[in-house]
Amino acid sequence: MTLTDFGATGEAFGDAMDHALGEPLARARAGSRVLADQVGEMHAPAVRSIVDALERSESVLRDFVEFVRSGEMQVTRRRADLRPLCERVIDSTERRHHPVRALELEADARVIGDWDPDVVAGLVARLLGTALEHAGDGAVGVRLRGLEDRAIIEVWSTWALPAGSQKFAVGLHLASLAARAHHGRIDVTNTAREGTTFRVMLPRYETSDPLFTIFDQSQRPYL
Repeated sequence: MTLTDFGATGEAFGDAMDHALGEPLARARAGSRVLADQVGEMHAPAVRSIVDALERSESVLRDFVEFVRSGEMQVTRRRADLRPLCERVIDSTERRHHPVRALELEADARVIGDWDPDVVAGLVARLLGTALEHAGDGAVGVRLRGLEDRAIIEVWSTWALPAGSQKFAVGLHLASLAARAHHGRIDVTNTAREGTTFRVMLPRYETSDPLFTIFDQSQRPYL
């Protein structure tokens, strides 16, 4: 059975998931934030990483519930700058990764447009997580450029992802939904020689001529 097979029961299933997991995650996150304010400086990074993990879990749950309910991801657009957004995602990813490793960021000074910052942050975090999964000792980073009508986010790794793996399917599908919800697209190249690059194109402002493109099937043998 696929998610689309839920049909009329999708709304009830989404509500049940939200109740079963959403409320406990929210309570745990609230408690962790209180704890973060009370612990000493030595333990603050560890508690902060717990809060980050809970916030990421809530974000994934919200995306999944919305997908089950409607078959598409909902976005609330507002004016935002993608550079500090990417910096926050990279900082959070670096602190979560053990052993800690530095991630590269190459970005224009400002990349401003109308996006849902939470959804775009989740998109970048999922692509970074996928790139890190099999990066080994290779480099991983993000390139961010603002063109006249669109923003380009490239998440890259010098290592290629293994062929035939289903491990990344959920995260990459959610990333694709996030791009489509912004009338954007994601392309991916994956070769042993050049490594992996996820190239996200997001129109900078709302358009009446949406471009919905999921991953090119011919370029994603690992899905």
